[in-house]
Amino acid sequence: MGKKFLLCRPRGGLNDSLCQIQRCFEYCRKHQRVLVLDSHRSGLRDDLFRYFEVVDTVVETMTWAEFSQSHNADEVSIYPQQTQGRLDTYETQLGESGIYFDTQNSVSLSFDFGKSYSEDLLLHEACGGGINSVWLLKYLQPTPFLRQHLETRLSALPTSYRAVHIRNTDLETDHNTLFHELEFVLANQNVLFCTDSGKLQAKLKDAPPKGTTPYFLTSLDHSSNDRLHESENTSIESNLDMLTDLFALARAKKLYFTFTKAGYISGFSGLAFALHCSKLRNRVAPMENLSASNHIQTSHKSGAFRFLKAQAAIIAAKLAYRVLMGVHESWPSR
Repeated sequence: MGKKFLLCRPRGGLNDSLCQIQRCFEYCRKHQRVLVLDSHRSGLRDDLFRYFEVVDTVVETMTWAEFSQSHNADEVSIYPQQTQGRLDTYETQLGESGIYFDTQNSVSLSFDFGKSYSEDLLLHEACGGGINSVWLLKYLQPTPFLRQHLETRLSALPTSYRAVHIRNTDLETDHNTLFHELEFVLANQNVLFCTDSGKLQAKLKDAPPKGTTPYFLTSLDHSSNDRLHESENTSIESNLDMLTDLFALARAKKLYFTFTKAGYISGFSGLAFALHCSKLRNRVAPMENLSASNHIQTSHKSGAFRFLKAQAAIIAAKLAYRVLMGVHESWPSR
């Protein structure tokens, strides 16, 4: 056969998917394999390459559809071998550590990333987030299709605005406390509100935080609180909404979010902030000049203290993201 391949089937939301793709991307780079991507099973439920193209790397990529058209999967050796002849028909269930397994034979649908394999095709189907997604950003560039859409949608925002992201479906956020903490910094500001919860979006449209001029770029189903990345209603339009929110959050003058009730930061919040503090945001549209300092009025000193005290952990997390992105951007492309 010559070339060897790795079939990556990421599961979960956008950040989870990018984290899993990054793992496979790095393995392909080290072991000279072609990355075959099937992103139809969760998250986007569509071809990632409709929205992003891979740049500045030696790693070759292709879709599962392209692989299927050019190769007979029944004639290639596969790991795990129990999926031979069943790559389009096996059924899965979520197992330990985010790795899915084949319900017919209980075989994990992945491999040891620390080993080299002789098989022609390796399979990895898993979910699981973290911060590895930021390492993939360097190699992703919006396609003309996505870029045109973003330019149109983002033009609806004012030149200067602040943004708040609230995860509130499968992972919930104490947004009432967050808005109390942000009261003094959001007053008299243009504020973009982004959330995955249709019910919360409806509340924010009816009663936005006092003193704000609210903006919304997407229109969710206000009767629903279903997590969007697992919904059967996922479509090209809903994907464009999600990516519009992502880049709009990244372009904000200030970006605010907080921990979920589960005790950690939403992967989407972290991804948006990583892009916010990265030069990569300019692949879509440059942010406004942030050189001017934001002065806190003396009458707001108590509010400032309340905000800084409450946001101390988030500030530390954001600093970690900034350091990571600084290292990431100085790292040679490969």
